[in-house]
Amino acid sequence: MERLFNVTKPSFFDRFGLLEKIEILLVVGTLAGLLGSLALLPLALIGRFALPKHKNLLAALGMLLPAAVAASLALILLDNFTYVIFKLGVVTSEGIFRALYALVFLVLILVALSSLLDTSRGLTQKFAAGPSTRKASLISVLAMLGCAAVLLGVAYSASYNPSTALVSQAASSRPNILYITSDGLSASNVSAYGYARETTPNLKQLAETSLVLENAYSNSANTSGSLISFLTSKYVTNTRVLYPPDILLGTDAYQHLPGMLHDLGYRSYQLTTPHYGDAAALNLLKSFDISNGRTLGQSSGLQSWINERLPQKYAYFTNDLLARIGDRLQHIFFIKSMQNAYALVQDPVQYDDKTRLTSMVGVFIESHDQPFFIQTHFMMTHGPTYHTIARVFTKGRAVSAQKPLDNDFYDDSILEFDKYLGILIDELKTQGLYDNTIIVVTSDHGRAWNPLLRVPLLIHFPGDQHKGRISANAQVIDITPTVLDFMGVPKPAWMEGQSLIKGQLPNRPIFSAFANVENFTTDAEGQTSSDVQLLKPPFYQFGAISMIYCDKYYKLKLTDFSLDFGQVGGSTAQCAASEQISQEKAIELISGHLKQHGFDIAQLQSKYPYLAGK
Repeated sequence: MERLFNVTKPSFFDRFGLLEKIEILLVVGTLAGLLGSLALLPLALIGRFALPKHKNLLAALGMLLPAAVAASLALILLDNFTYVIFKLGVVTSEGIFRALYALVFLVLILVALSSLLDTSRGLTQKFAAGPSTRKASLISVLAMLGCAAVLLGVAYSASYNPSTALVSQAASSRPNILYITSDGLSASNVSAYGYARETTPNLKQLAETSLVLENAYSNSANTSGSLISFLTSKYVTNTRVLYPPDILLGTDAYQHLPGMLHDLGYRSYQLTTPHYGDAAALNLLKSFDISNGRTLGQSSGLQSWINERLPQKYAYFTNDLLARIGDRLQHIFFIKSMQNAYALVQDPVQYDDKTRLTSMVGVFIESHDQPFFIQTHFMMTHGPTYHTIARVFTKGRAVSAQKPLDNDFYDDSILEFDKYLGILIDELKTQGLYDNTIIVVTSDHGRAWNPLLRVPLLIHFPGDQHKGRISANAQVIDITPTVLDFMGVPKPAWMEGQSLIKGQLPNRPIFSAFANVENFTTDAEGQTSSDVQLLKPPFYQFGAISMIYCDKYYKLKLTDFSLDFGQVGGSTAQCAASEQISQEKAIELISGHLKQHGFDIAQLQSKYPYLAGK
C-alpha cells in the first residue's frame, strides 16, 4: 500500500527504474516479515514448551503485532485518500476529530485481528491434516526464507555504506561553527550592504570585523538545493537535489560538512524546516546528531540503526514509512501534533523562528561540551507575505493589507531577523564562545526565489581574522571550503567550491539552477514537490541554468533553450573590457557545465550548432 502511494506520486522512487521499484518493495517487505516473525518467536516457544494449555491465547496475543502493522498501513492509505480528494486528513484534524481518528485506528486493529485469527485457524486445520501437509508447509517456509536470503544478499552486494572516516587528518584547532541563513534575503535590502534603510544594525556591526563578500550568489533558486550545496560544496547539477522529492543518493549522501566535522569530534545540530531543508528528508547520512528535534546521531536511534544496516534506498523507504506512521499515531493519540510542512513555509504565522532561536540559545549553545556545529535557517524573510513583530517601516499598516513581496513588510522582516542575529551574538559573548566561533551569515537565494540577485555573505573568524571586503564574485559552495581552509583541514576532491581566504579570487562563472515550477504538485501531507513524472529527459526537474560572470547574468531556459541576459543589480564586481564574454561564450560555458555533470546536451547542440564537439 505504501509503495503504491510512493510510485503514484512524486517521490524518491522516481530516481529508480521499474525493477528497482519492485525490488525495494520485496526487500523491505521481506525484511519486515522476518523481523516480525523473530519478534513473535518467543511467544511461539512459550506456547510450545512452557504454557501449552494457553497456546491459543498466546497466538491471539501474537496476532496483535501484524494487526497493528496492517492497521497502521490502512490508516495512512485512508489518510492519503481523504487528503488528496477532500483536503481533509490527520494533519488537519483538531480536538475531537483527532480522537475520532484514534477510534478509527482501534477499529482497524480489531478488523485486522479478526481477519488474521480466521486465517490462522484455517492454517492450523490444514497443518493438522497430516504429515504431508506439515512437510509441504515446512518446504514453503524454507523456500520463503531462501528467497529472502537471496534478496537481501543481492541488496547488500550493491550497497554503499562506508564505515571509514571521510577525514583522516585531525584539525589543529577546533572553533565552533555557526551557519545562519535567512530565507530569500537579498543584499539590496541589507543596510550592511549600503541599503538606505537601517534594516541590519547588528549585521552591520558584525561586518566591521568580518570577511564581507560584496557579490555573493546562491547556487539554487530553491531552498533544498541551496542548503545541500551549502553543506556539500557541490553544484545542484552534481547532486541533482533541487526541490523535493529530490534526495541525495550514493556517495553524495555521505559527502558533506557535518559528517566531516563529526570525525573531528564535533557535535552537530540542525534547525531548519521539515521536508524542504531537513537532513533526514534529504538523505544526508551520518550527518547531524540532532536535526529539528529528532536524534539522528552517528550510532544511536532507530533511524541511524536502519541507515547503518540497510542500503540507502531500502533504508530511506523504511525510515520514511516509519516516520509517516509515527507522525500520525502521535497526532491522533495527542502525543505530538503533526506538522503540515507546506503550511509551515506558506503561512508566515506558522514560522517557528522563535523556537529555533530558543533552541540554539537555551539548549545547544549553553549546553556545549565539545566543539559544536549549528546550521539554522530562519523563515521570517521568506515571503511572498510577511508576519513580523517589528513594525518600524510598516507602522499604521494592517498585516492583512500587504501586497505580495511588499517591500515595507520585507524590510521589517529583515529587521526582525537582524534582531535574532544580535541575540545569538550576545549569547556567544555571554558564554565566552564568541572569540572561538566561526559565524557565517548568508541566504539560500535572493528575494522571490531568484539566484540572480546578490545575497549577503559574511564570515566572522575568531580573532577578527581575514576581515575586509572582497568584490570578486563568490558563491554559496565556497563557504565550506573556506571554513575547512581556516581550520587547516584539506578540501576533499569532491568539493567544487574554493576557499575565499586563499589568494586573490579569479573571474569565474557562478552557476545556479532553477526548478521547472510549472510541474509542482502537493501530496497527501500538504507537501509541495516537483512532479518529475511530468518532466522529460534530458533535463528532468531543471527548468533553467543561470550563470553570473563579472557583473552580467545569463539564464538559459532548458525548455526552449532561449537565453535571457542582463546586468546584475548593484554588482561591484570589477572586470576589464577584455574579460567580458559574449552571449555565445555564455551559452558555451553553461553547456560545458551541463555536460561536465552528466547531462545529455544533444538537443542544446542542435539549437546551437557551434557547440558541437565542445
